[in-house]
Amino acid sequence: MQLAAMVLYELLKLEPDEPMWKLVQCIARLGGHQGKRRRPLSPTALMRGMMRLCAALDALAEVDHKTLERWRSQLHELFGAQRHSRRRRRVL
Repeated sequence: MQLAAMVLYELLKLEPDEPMWKLVQCIARLGGHQGKRRRPLSPTALMRGMMRLCAALDALAEVDHKTLERWRSQLHELFGAQRHSRRRRRVL
């Protein structure tokens, strides 16, 4: 747990002009950060994003692409979820 805290602390110290900044922002968005300029990145959003990214990378390492596509299709049929949409919805 201390290692995770140290990594988060280092990520929060990055400046926007550093090369890793885009990756850090992407990880924060995966964790629920809305990307507003006035709101700083939170350690909670970064930790959630890292956990989601690690889970996705683990799934990619364990399961082939064809199987993942089949599972996504089955979930779509089961829950009626929309296909991969890039447009964000507003939460009321």
